[in-house]
Parts: sequence; C-alpha cells; structure tokens
Amino acid sequence: MSYIIEENTKESFLDSLTITKRSIYTTALNQFNSFTVDTYQKKGEVVLSDLMELVKKENTNERIYTLLHQFVQWLLIDHPNLQIIAGNAQTKYSRPMKARHPETARVYSQYLTTYIEHKFRIELSRKIWKQRINIPSIEEEDPDPFTSEEVRMVIDNCSPKKKLLYMVLKDSGMRIGETCSLRKKDFDTTKDPVEIHIPARFTKTKKARITFVTMETKPLLIKRLENLQDDEVVFATSRTPDKSTDAEWQTFNNLRKRIGLTDKYQNNGRYKKTIHSFRSYTATQATKAVDESWGHSLLGHSKYLGQYIRNQEEYAHFYKRTEPYLMIYEKIEVIDQTTSLVEMKDQLKEEFRREREEFMTLLNQRDFLSKLIKK
Repeated sequence: MSYIIEENTKESFLDSLTITKRSIYTTALNQFNSFTVDTYQKKGEVVLSDLMELVKKENTNERIYTLLHQFVQWLLIDHPNLQIIAGNAQTKYSRPMKARHPETARVYSQYLTTYIEHKFRIELSRKIWKQRINIPSIEEEDPDPFTSEEVRMVIDNCSPKKKLLYMVLKDSGMRIGETCSLRKKDFDTTKDPVEIHIPARFTKTKKARITFVTMETKPLLIKRLENLQDDEVVFATSRTPDKSTDAEWQTFNNLRKRIGLTDKYQNNGRYKKTIHSFRSYTATQATKAVDESWGHSLLGHSKYLGQYIRNQEEYAHFYKRTEPYLMIYEKIEVIDQTTSLVEMKDQLKEEFRREREEFMTLLNQRDFLSKLIKK
C-alpha cells in the first residue's frame, strides 16, 4: 500500500481541528516559531525535525521535555527586540513582545505538546511533563463582570456597526468566536424570545445549544437580518472566523482605552474589562434573576444544562425571567415587578384588615341577637 501517502504535516494537523481550536493552535505554533528563531536561529519545523532525529537516535524523550521547558521560560519574559503584528488590514499595528501570563504559557506548551505527539507519533507522559515544565503558580482573582452602567457606556460609545454585536453578546452569553460564526439561518425571530441556535462545531463543548436575545435587541437584529441570505454571516468582518474574532478583540481594546475602562488585575496585569466581560455580565444577571446554576446553564456549561433544559419551552421561560435583568435601556419591567409586589403586599394587608373588621362586626351582631332571643 505504498501508493497511499500518509500526510503528517502541520497543515494537515491544523485542518483536522475545529475552527476555534485551530486559531489557538496556530497562535501557539507561531509563538513556538518565534521562540526557535530567537533562540536557535531556525524555524520551528526545522527544530522539530532535528529533534525527531535525536529522539530516535537516543531512544528517549528527555530532549522534548527540555525544549518544552525552554519554550515556557521564553514565554514568561519580555522580548523588546521582537515585534508582534496584530489587527486586521484596517487596524494593523505592531508592538514589542511582552511576557505571557503563566496560564497562557501553560496552554501554549500543552498545545505544542499535542502537536509534537502528532508529528512524532508518540505519547508523552503527563506526569513527567508536570515535573519537567516549571510554570509559576497562578493567583486567582474573581472575574470582574460589567455593571449595567458600564455595558451601557460601552454600547453608547461604540460605532453603529458594533452596537448590535455588543447588544447580542450581553443578552446571550455567547463567546465572541461563537457569535462571529453565526449565519442568518441560526436565528429564529418568530419565537418569543428570539432564539439563537449555535451549531455544535462552533461551541467549546462541541454540543449545540440555544440562547436568546432580549426584546430591546430584537428590532436591531431583525433589521440586520432583513438583507442577508440564510448562509451569510451576521457579525463576521472576514471570511475567516478566526480573523473576525481577533479583529473584534482589537476593536474592543481600542474602545476600552477611549472610554477609560483600563483598570487591571494586580496579580496578572490583565484588563478587568474585555470583550469576554459581556459573557460574565450575562451570567451575573441570570444568577440574580434565578440562581447560579441557571447562570452557568445559559452560558452553555454542560454540567448544569440538564437541570434546566427539560424542554425548550421551559428554557425560554427561565430566559424570560432573566430578560428584565439583562436590558440596559428598558428597566420598566424590572421596576414594575418590584413595585407590584410591594403594592400587592399592601393591598393584601388592607383586605385582611377590612375582612377582620367585617368579621368582628358580624360577631358582635350575633352576640347582640343572641341576647335578644334569650330575653
């Protein structure tokens, strides 16, 4: 069967991945290429080919672990001599390469490990990997979600083209990569609330799920969808979803700087407000409206989905309860619900008081009649 050529290239490996994973793997491998050029003056694929020969010759994987460790340590420091090109054709810019967050270094090294296993057709020990690859411990901080006021400030100051995108993000809890992959046919505007059907191939869990948008977003969405064909993307700015996602991150970063949402976490230097914060906002509001499990469920966390999605109608019912909490322009419904509860309580008290008085009146009349009869 020698006429069947076995493909084992970087391109074939990336093509076998989902769109979301392909983007991260591509970034990790590009970083590895920058590392090998900076350290060994050779491209990453050349270094791996040379490494493969040594591994076969020495019959040990020790050099692989050493290379992975060097890669991680390289990621954890600044490289002012290296320039990063980012953005799209309209927003392209360059900046010095900064040290990566330990969690980013861990992810990149794990993805590189998977690629090496594919390329070398071997399986590396995860136990040895943890022993050999030294990554600093990460101090965790609770993510800082948007407040309703901050969400409105972002949307009031963004371009008209981005307003609908951000409205959908804060309503639905979708990831920006999922949102950029959606086509017109994935929306059902005949339902109340409007449904968004996210295909499995675009979700992180590889499970299709449904989410929604609020009544305040619905008119803008319908207007956008009117002139699109069923297979046309709704939010993507490029034919490649990965490039669209990167462009949206950069656009939001520019907006964040312009409106002054530049606070950072002390432990890692990352911005507290990112485009991902819309997702945290959705979860926070859903938790306020129902409970924490529903907040996770709406985001598509599979551990919690079964608790709420017994049927589609019930899932929509929970979203309708959440809808008032998600809206930033129309707060009447939430205020009215709170006010009506107070009014109902007062009304019940008054009715109880009147009934009690009537009962006492009847009781007194009965006693009076009883005395008359006895006479």
